[in-house]
Amino acid sequence: VKNIDDDVSEEDKVLIEKALKDSDNVGLYLDISLFKKIGDKEEKINKLYKNVRVSFELPQKLLNYDKNVERVYKVVRLHGGISEVVDSQYGDGTISFETDEFSVYAIAYSDASKDKDVAKIEKNDWSYLVLIAVGVVMILVITLIVRTNKKNTN
Repeated sequence: VKNIDDDVSEEDKVLIEKALKDSDNVGLYLDISLFKKIGDKEEKINKLYKNVRVSFELPQKLLNYDKNVERVYKVVRLHGGISEVVDSQYGDGTISFETDEFSVYAIAYSDASKDKDVAKIEKNDWSYLVLIAVGVVMILVITLIVRTNKKNTN
């Protein structure tokens, strides 16, 4: 597993971002390679017949330290020009996933507020304003009707 943040091509970045949502941020690009060594001969393996589990600690810069924010991590594999999100698990600073292909990967993340009530209130602010406006208009109409009726009776 090798960090390739400084070496990943713009073409690879574009392909990886296609597999992500707008709210996702790429935090790390990796070259995950597998080698077979027999004697002095070393051969790079790009594909296996079965999945293997890959696990590693995330760098400090990707960890979430804000207790009000929930961070969700994603692993994106770019292999043969095709990018896809790979099922992964995160816990205690370590991310794990299974794969049978070895090439360029990205670790992405998205943050969301843990306080869902705040999000609901912000989303419904217009509803409250409309309700208040309708109430004010009703009071004005009732007041106008009452005054008109008083004038007509006198």
